[in-house]
Amino acid sequence: NSPVYFKTKNRYVLNMGELHVDKLKQQNLVEPLVLVCIINDDKRRNENYNGIKQFCTKNGYISQCISYSDKDWAKRENNRRSIIANIKKQIINKFGYLCWWIDVGMSAPVLKNKDVLMIGIDVYHSKKTYKEGQSSWRQRRSIGAFVGVLAGKDGTWRTCSKVVAKVARQEIMGKTKTSDKSGDVLEAPSITQDDALKEFVERVQAVHNFKPDVVIVYRDGVGDSMLDQARDSEVPQIQKAAKGAKVSYVVVQKRIHTRFLIQGANQIGNPPSGTVIDQFCGSVYFKDFYLVPTTCTLSTVNPVHYVIIHDDGFIPLDQLQSLTYSMCYMYPNWTDSIKLPSPTQCAHKLAYLVGETHPIDPQIDKALFKTYWYL
Repeated sequence: NSPVYFKTKNRYVLNMGELHVDKLKQQNLVEPLVLVCIINDDKRRNENYNGIKQFCTKNGYISQCISYSDKDWAKRENNRRSIIANIKKQIINKFGYLCWWIDVGMSAPVLKNKDVLMIGIDVYHSKKTYKEGQSSWRQRRSIGAFVGVLAGKDGTWRTCSKVVAKVARQEIMGKTKTSDKSGDVLEAPSITQDDALKEFVERVQAVHNFKPDVVIVYRDGVGDSMLDQARDSEVPQIQKAAKGAKVSYVVVQKRIHTRFLIQGANQIGNPPSGTVIDQFCGSVYFKDFYLVPTTCTLSTVNPVHYVIIHDDGFIPLDQLQSLTYSMCYMYPNWTDSIKLPSPTQCAHKLAYLVGETHPIDPQIDKALFKTYWYL
């Protein structure tokens, strides 16, 4: 009863030194299509992987790469079935279907019988490079990613995604002044989109025929010094695109030094997964809370700091906290809770994948808009 099934139509075998992308261009490919590519050439692994991803995103194909070696496969004799099952599960997820989900109305009763759009946002910044003969360091353009998760009042779940190229080191979505006095060469994309977030939300509503009652944004990558910029530049884009919807804009800060411990009967330990601390928190100007999303047995658990930079007051704080924790269980690639809400982690995965595999401006086919093709 799987929502995704396919038959093997095209098979090919690589000779030593050949690249997958060269063979793919010779195939008579039709869509919708899933490409399962087995990579066992260690010397050209990255080149093969990047070529496959660039080819598939440009042409609108779903791809699943498998890193294979005879030695590793022999060692995994006892858990081969689980490996194959996980690959099948990931292919199903990549087509936009979920293998598990939550009941939004149970986590946040105020959202029962409401159409909810949750958006994860993150920006990938490449590493600086320096080549002999150059007079300064150079940094490639940054990649911003949006991932929308649509929770319908009828219980259905859908998704959508988009990437946008940005000037190197630029974090905020919109028209912002950047001052860089380092002297480094910062690459800029051929086309810039100052209202990319607004266009994304409008496209989500048009493609899915979905008018949200509530929009919740989980924004990663914004430090304390940029909270005001994010509120002034990004929140208005959501409000203009989703007119009439109640908006909660939450900044997710995971690289923090704050730690929490609990006093037990005989020892001090980590707080259990799901612990929320919302009193005496760090922010002075905004509502905020800390959430312990996972269990850690080997060291001190790392909490995540959530700063609410805009809130229309529709969702009570305790229900927003409960929903946020529940969304940590929604990530398709992991059956337990993860550190971030699923839309934010998906946006991070999307931004990183495109930033690493597309050295120039990314070309993403519109056929992939409603899928988790980047998992």
